[in-house]
Amino acid sequence: MHGTISVLRQARGPWEFLEFPLPDPEPGAILVRVSYANVCGSDLHGWRGDWVLPEGGRAMGHEMAGRVAALGAGVATDSTGQSLKEGDRIIYNYFFPCGRCVACLRGTPECCPNKRRPGNGQPREFPHFVAGFSEYYYLLPGHVCVKVPDDLSDAIVAPINCALAQVIQALDSGGFRQGDSLVVQGAGGLGLNMIAAARDMGAGLIVAIDGIPGRLKLARDFGADYTVDLRECPTPADRVARVRELTNGQGATHAADVAGVRGVVAEGIEMLANGGTYLEIGSIVPGYTFDFDPDAACRRGLRFIGFMQYDTRVLPRALDFVQRSRSRVPWDRVISHTFPLAAIQDAFEQAEWVGRDPAEAVITRAAVTP
Repeated sequence: MHGTISVLRQARGPWEFLEFPLPDPEPGAILVRVSYANVCGSDLHGWRGDWVLPEGGRAMGHEMAGRVAALGAGVATDSTGQSLKEGDRIIYNYFFPCGRCVACLRGTPECCPNKRRPGNGQPREFPHFVAGFSEYYYLLPGHVCVKVPDDLSDAIVAPINCALAQVIQALDSGGFRQGDSLVVQGAGGLGLNMIAAARDMGAGLIVAIDGIPGRLKLARDFGADYTVDLRECPTPADRVARVRELTNGQGATHAADVAGVRGVVAEGIEMLANGGTYLEIGSIVPGYTFDFDPDAACRRGLRFIGFMQYDTRVLPRALDFVQRSRSRVPWDRVISHTFPLAAIQDAFEQAEWVGRDPAEAVITRAAVTP
């Protein structure tokens, strides 16, 4: 049997579709039939050309879920001990810390500088199926995977292995606790998951900032107490003043960039209260520098923490949170549009929001369903 994987050959397309024979999983590995792969904000960065594509293009997609197509020798259960067989739905990590560097040995595998992906992300190398915008995905030995309950749809669980696990990691590492306040800069996939997670952790106040009407409404439905519309508060000074007003002039205990837009970090730091913590999650494009006064930061007692990924041990906890909260959090409304793999270019073109009139940005998050 053969399967298909898509490769972005140049910025903004087109995509090339490559076909390879399905590999037999080695001991400890799993071959996954991808059922849902979301268009993450980082995927859009790559599609826009915000970083250089390697020769031969780039296989993309990492926020996903799927079904077990084949189990390697020695794999009989998921990471929580539940029995696993072909056809079972699972969520799983898409990157693999080395386990032996200083960061890993200190218990911070999310900071591992040697994290790898199957085939180093190159589909022309074994095991070929190395990304989510593909019919299959090869899950390496040493993975974390969790069996998905029947009552949770693919659309609900697909964001867990990226957006949700990432923001839980950030809130944990940032010392967020009951009664704290949070400004979420961006109400896309990361932002909505962060709002829901912070509310579950006992947030005293959550403010979401965005300029797309559909996202602002979702932010309120996911648990934001207030939303700040970029169209009504068009300057950084306007938005900082609004946050100060909502926090009795104090500022928030935490603020987070989950948009990856130039200029938001300096603005978000001004929204912090003394002793506040800034969580940088959305910036994955080089060159988004900003002015920073260390004297002011010292006098205000600020903390700044950056995140690229997460400790994969968060995955079972994240899935449990989604199941516990499904009656009050509209998880099924995050994905607004789905596209077959053959229409992946349409998915990206319609999901693009940069440079588009906010009223025309009707997609809150797109997904490819191979």
